[in-house]
Amino acid sequence: MSSQQHVGYCFKEHKKVTIKNPTYQITQNNRPAVSGTCPNDGGKIFRLISPDDPNIPAEIKKKLLAAKEASARKKEAAAKKGKAT
Repeated sequence: MSSQQHVGYCFKEHKKVTIKNPTYQITQNNRPAVSGTCPNDGGKIFRLISPDDPNIPAEIKKKLLAAKEASARKKEAAAKKGKAT
Protein backbone atom coordinates (compact mmCIF):
# COMPACT_ATOMS: atom_id res chain seq x y z
CA MET A 1 0.00 0.00 0.00
CA SER A 2 2.66 2.53 0.94
CA SER A 3 5.88 3.34 -0.82
CA GLN A 4 7.51 4.46 2.44
CA GLN A 5 7.60 2.49 5.65
CA HIS A 6 6.75 4.24 8.90
CA VAL A 7 9.14 4.03 11.81
CA GLY A 8 7.98 4.04 15.43
CA TYR A 9 9.52 3.55 18.84
CA CYS A 10 9.21 0.12 20.50
CA PHE A 11 9.08 0.64 24.26
CA LYS A 12 9.83 -3.02 24.99
CA GLU A 13 13.06 -2.99 22.99
CA HIS A 14 13.90 0.69 23.57
CA LYS A 15 14.67 1.35 19.92
CA LYS A 16 13.14 2.55 16.67
CA VAL A 17 11.64 -0.13 14.44
CA THR A 18 9.67 -0.28 11.20
CA ILE A 19 5.92 -0.56 11.89
CA LYS A 20 4.53 -3.91 10.74
CA ASN A 21 0.94 -4.06 9.38
CA PRO A 22 0.38 -0.28 9.53
CA THR A 23 -3.21 0.97 9.79
CA TYR A 24 -4.07 4.62 9.35
CA GLN A 25 -6.56 6.32 11.64
CA ILE A 26 -7.70 9.69 12.97
CA THR A 27 -7.39 10.52 16.65
CA GLN A 28 -10.08 12.26 18.71
CA ASN A 29 -8.19 15.53 18.16
CA ASN A 30 -8.46 15.02 14.37
CA ARG A 31 -4.77 14.20 13.95
CA PRO A 32 -3.69 11.49 11.51
CA ALA A 33 -1.86 8.54 13.03
CA VAL A 34 -0.51 5.16 12.10
CA SER A 35 -0.56 2.11 14.34
CA GLY A 36 0.76 -1.39 13.98
CA THR A 37 3.00 -3.92 15.65
CA CYS A 38 6.69 -4.35 16.28
CA PRO A 39 8.17 -6.89 13.84
CA ASN A 40 10.45 -8.35 16.54
CA ASP A 41 8.32 -8.79 19.66
CA GLY A 42 4.76 -8.07 18.47
CA GLY A 43 4.22 -5.08 20.77
CA LYS A 44 1.83 -2.31 19.76
CA ILE A 45 3.27 0.82 18.14
CA PHE A 46 1.41 4.10 17.64
CA ARG A 47 2.71 7.22 15.94
CA LEU A 48 1.21 10.58 15.00
CA ILE A 49 2.01 11.56 11.43
CA SER A 50 1.83 14.70 9.32
CA PRO A 51 -1.47 15.49 7.57
CA ASP A 52 0.64 16.05 4.44
CA ASP A 53 2.05 12.50 4.47
CA PRO A 54 1.68 11.08 0.92
CA ASN A 55 1.02 7.56 2.26
CA ILE A 56 -2.28 8.44 3.95
CA PRO A 57 -5.17 6.69 2.14
CA ALA A 58 -7.72 8.88 0.31
CA GLU A 59 -10.58 7.94 2.66
CA ILE A 60 -8.60 9.14 5.70
CA LYS A 61 -7.68 12.37 3.89
CA LYS A 62 -11.38 13.00 3.17
CA LYS A 63 -12.23 12.49 6.86
CA LEU A 64 -9.42 14.87 7.88
CA LEU A 65 -10.69 17.53 5.49
CA ALA A 66 -14.28 17.14 6.72
CA ALA A 67 -13.14 17.38 10.36
CA LYS A 68 -11.09 20.50 9.59
CA GLU A 69 -14.07 22.16 7.89
CA ALA A 70 -16.38 21.26 10.79
CA SER A 71 -13.89 22.73 13.25
CA ALA A 72 -13.70 25.96 11.23
CA ARG A 73 -17.51 26.23 11.15
CA LYS A 74 -17.68 25.66 14.90
CA LYS A 75 -15.08 28.38 15.59
CA GLU A 76 -16.89 30.75 13.26
CA ALA A 77 -20.21 30.16 15.02
CA ALA A 78 -18.57 30.70 18.42
CA ALA A 79 -17.05 33.98 17.21
CA LYS A 80 -20.44 35.21 15.96
CA LYS A 81 -22.07 34.23 19.25
CA GLY A 82 -19.38 36.12 21.18
CA LYS A 83 -19.91 39.28 19.12
CA ALA A 84 -23.71 39.14 19.54
CA THR A 85 -23.54 39.33 23.35
